[in-house]
Amino acid sequence: MHYYKKNLGDYYKKAGRLSILQHGVYTLLIDCCYDRETFPTMEEAIDWVWASSPEEKQAVEFVLNRFFECENGVYVQKRIKEELKEYQTRAEKNRQIAIQREAKRAENSTKRAENDTKRAQVVNESSPNHKPLTNNHKPETSVGGEPPPRPPDEKFEMYSDWQPDANFSDHLKRSAIDLEKIPIERVNEIQGEFVDYWMTRMNNWGKSKHTHSEWQHKLLTNYINQKSKRDLYKTEPIRQTNIVEKLNDRSWAT
Repeated sequence: MHYYKKNLGDYYKKAGRLSILQHGVYTLLIDCCYDRETFPTMEEAIDWVWASSPEEKQAVEFVLNRFFECENGVYVQKRIKEELKEYQTRAEKNRQIAIQREAKRAENSTKRAENDTKRAQVVNESSPNHKPLTNNHKPETSVGGEPPPRPPDEKFEMYSDWQPDANFSDHLKRSAIDLEKIPIERVNEIQGEFVDYWMTRMNNWGKSKHTHSEWQHKLLTNYINQKSKRDLYKTEPIRQTNIVEKLNDRSWAT
């Protein structure tokens, strides 16, 4: 998990009297808990924030005892725990959606191949007593009986079930990115982080609104950024990397 919402009022109400060193330790520990999606022991916390001097280790101990609860040797913060659980639930839902989308794409590909074969067999045959067909009295639906897609120029806020088009892999190929070679876990992580970020991001006018094509372009840019960092084809999730080395990394928010 690469981002979280920070309520400045709540933070400074609870931690406003910390020293500069203690503020740094507390901020790094919060970042690490979200990034690793787990909580540390005392020794792990010292290692996570790279504390080396006696003063730094003392600051780690102070922050853990003041703002975390020790459960069987592991220091847990209730708010972070609840938000991680909510995030993991959304991530699992996105993973299932991705699996279903790939299965439906494969099914549609098979049907198209069968239909192409049938059309090839009758292409030179004429149809006697041909009557024009009309669907004037039938509601418009897309494949599978689902509601028709949004108009191309309609702008909307990002939502949890948003998915790129089935031909999104073709856009990636034009940028020399092969979606089939990317581990499914990485695809789910990249797209899940992308959706979650834009669902919560606020600007001066509220939440961002874009057309479906514009959202896809932003997601494409995200993939390109991951490729430039050589993180795209890694099998392990990016969030397992060291948070201290990733503090300035915002490519996922492009």
